[in-house]
Amino acid sequence: MAWYRFQITVPDGMEHVSLYLPSIRTSYEVYADGKLIGTYAKMPPHSFPYGGGSFRVYPLPPGRHGQEKIEVALRVWHWPGWALYMGGGPQHGGGLVGDTQLIEHRNELDYANSFRSLGSSEVLTLLSMLAWLGALALFLLRRSDREYLWFSLVMLFTAGESAIYVSESAVVWNIEFRDIAVQLTAALGALATIAFYQQLLQPRRTWLLKLAVAAVALNLVDVLIASLSGSVQGVWFENLVGTLCELILDAWIISVVLIRARQRSPDARLLVVPVAPGTLLDLLTGIAVTPRQHGWQQRFDGSFTLIEKPFPISFGDVTDAFFCLRFSVF
Repeated sequence: MAWYRFQITVPDGMEHVSLYLPSIRTSYEVYADGKLIGTYAKMPPHSFPYGGGSFRVYPLPPGRHGQEKIEVALRVWHWPGWALYMGGGPQHGGGLVGDTQLIEHRNELDYANSFRSLGSSEVLTLLSMLAWLGALALFLLRRSDREYLWFSLVMLFTAGESAIYVSESAVVWNIEFRDIAVQLTAALGALATIAFYQQLLQPRRTWLLKLAVAAVALNLVDVLIASLSGSVQGVWFENLVGTLCELILDAWIISVVLIRARQRSPDARLLVVPVAPGTLLDLLTGIAVTPRQHGWQQRFDGSFTLIEKPFPISFGDVTDAFFCLRFSVF
């Protein structure tokens, strides 16, 4: 728990003043001269970890102007699940105080900028939804080709997971509920992915396949236990388990595609270009995530940004989009 305090002097003639606060982790209350004027999420003893959204507007008491000062106090609670490796309190600068109308206009501009910055994720979500509908339509026309069914499910769960992350710019999520929703869609998507490659490429059922299926189940169980127990084992442990499980699945995918391509499977050869770069990038990202979260290295986060404007586009965005578009070949 932490308190932050500062004073505001409102100029003469300004009757409607608002406070514009940046993202603060995790939950907090705002007081003006000792009176509660706003809250974000829930505080102890009925606290829940919340996240999402960015700046928020809190109107100050009206009719205060001149040289009289308003004392603002922020009472902030930081979720223990994040406290082991992630700082609490204000996450960046940019807080403002000013005319309410101007502050609200600034908030609209910031929201529009946030929406623009997520352009690549929003496009990929839409593209995944279109791929889901296209694959589902093909399966309904050709019921014997079950790879279309599995691919449609892969795209559906991919779109669902991406939509949750995109919504965080505007929606305040219960973090534990969000994690369950994300991991459930990710687990179902991973199982559908395994079924898709098994159906399409007909690889041998190896020990690595069994390990990949077990890793998906282990990751989901770990997240469910963490949510029910209040992350007693620590978010760092959840992330470590999740990273290791994803590495096993990626290793199986790349091995299946390359082995079947070497065995002259035409479908595998078509998949090498869209699948190999993205899967290798996922492997590299997974290897970089855990050391970065523990502070062992800060130079590489696993992302390769290709374009910054008009909105950021990473190498992973390109490979994901190429994978969706490559489906038309089948």
